[in-house]
Amino acid sequence: MLLIETPNADDVLLSKYNSDAFMDFTFWSEHVFLYNSNNLSCLVETNGYETIINTQIQRYNLANHLYWLAYNKPCGHLKWQDLSSPELDDAYARKLINLKKADTLWYMARRIV
Repeated sequence: MLLIETPNADDVLLSKYNSDAFMDFTFWSEHVFLYNSNNLSCLVETNGYETIINTQIQRYNLANHLYWLAYNKPCGHLKWQDLSSPELDDAYARKLINLKKADTLWYMARRIV
């Protein structure tokens, strides 16, 4: 079994909102390669694994993203809690996951024998 959790190269703050501050802040240099759902799947399957789960997780909410866009800083999920609710956060996360623009890739595969 293979389980991978890694930042998404197609994170909405990078691919749609074009936040240079977020790009500079994030530890992208710690990752030799950045993956999205498609190229991670290709990499794993090319190396003899079959996909079991290829999904995404959204860890940070809309308030956090709005704060990044307004102030070029993290912590909007803490500072702007009044712009957050479970319903809004869940809807935003579902939308980003459906668009394949969530912040984290979550992938499970098994070795083909």
